Amino acid sequence: MALVLYRVMRLQAAKRSESPSTLLEQLKRIHQQTVQTSDGQTLTGLTEMTPAQKSLFAALDLTPPTPSDLAKPVL
Repeated sequence: MALVLYRVMRLQAAKRSESPSTLLEQLKRIHQQTVQTSDGQTLTGLTEMTPAQKSLFAALDLTPPTPSDLAKPVL
């Protein structure tokens, strides 16, 4: 999966000034946070994406993740 993503990003990077490695570094900075409060409530959050990260999602024709996506189960 990682190799496929890298190759897709390499194709997109040809249209951009960044290398695939630089693009991956930008994506690695997107983090999900999960905290459980003392009363048992679970709170989730997502780092705010930079314009460069948003642009990369647009170039890859992907929908950027949102905090509401965090509540959805991953298959």
